[in-house]
Amino acid sequence: MGSKRKNDSGGEREEGWHESGKKNKRESKEVEDKKEELGVIIKSKTKDKNFSNVNPLKVAEWIKVAVGRVKAVKRVNGGGLLIECMSKTQRKKMLWLEELGQIPIESYMRQEKKICKGVMYGVMMDITVEELEEELEKDQVVEVRRIGKRDEKGEVQSTMVVLTFELENMPEQVIIGFQRFRVNEYRPSPIRCYKCQLFGHMAGSCRGKRRCAKCGRDHEFRDCDVKGQGKCCNCGGEHSTTFKGCVEQIKAKEIQRIKFEEKTLYASAVKSYKEQMEKKIQREKVQMNLRQEKAIKSMTKSD
Repeated sequence: MGSKRKNDSGGEREEGWHESGKKNKRESKEVEDKKEELGVIIKSKTKDKNFSNVNPLKVAEWIKVAVGRVKAVKRVNGGGLLIECMSKTQRKKMLWLEELGQIPIESYMRQEKKICKGVMYGVMMDITVEELEEELEKDQVVEVRRIGKRDEKGEVQSTMVVLTFELENMPEQVIIGFQRFRVNEYRPSPIRCYKCQLFGHMAGSCRGKRRCAKCGRDHEFRDCDVKGQGKCCNCGGEHSTTFKGCVEQIKAKEIQRIKFEEKTLYASAVKSYKEQMEKKIQREKVQMNLRQEKAIKSMTKSD
């Protein structure tokens, strides 16, 4: 991949992953988008792993699961990938990706314009995404997305809004009308597999057994007949796996925090979390022993 081969006319062509097959209806969409820049460059955020030393078949499958079939993929300097998207919609999905195959990534359009993501809170519900995009264009915001909160009745939009800036460093605040909003670094919630319900991977790459998010049995969530409280298949508690107070979800959030702060892989963050917990347990044991020794000494003196 990325090498050059002779074509039938004796010239050279660059090798990559290309979509094959007959012409289809997407051609009309490609014609509409041909004036748009549809190339997205992705690079690993970690120093110990980049796409130059990862199985290309696995990478191709990760991309397909994440955004669907793309036009082409080529290697670029620095261990990154240039992904030629089929449409603006696919490009948008690609730019929103936080990781690929559990490798944390940064993505930006081919013109070398890097992007960063921030989140602001308390944005009134009657302000539409389109209005926000128009208002924040001056701040070089290229994408606006409201974060939805799911409940038993479906997905409900919230006052939390994620902004994608076409900047290397995001601003500390933005102004909407006359109101100022603080912009914080966007850290997505831990990924939970909708198949096995474990954290740290997606269903597309899951090799585990299917488990219901509500009762833990082998069926789809929509087919669950359990009424009232469920049973968490991760911790065994009397709640569903989506409960924010679940000890396993709290643990996954802490691992996610370590992953972003240390800019490392999820697996490395899990290892760091375990090491931190072991040190914490050791400190608690030492403190308990000191308290016991102090209590014994005080009893001895009183005698």
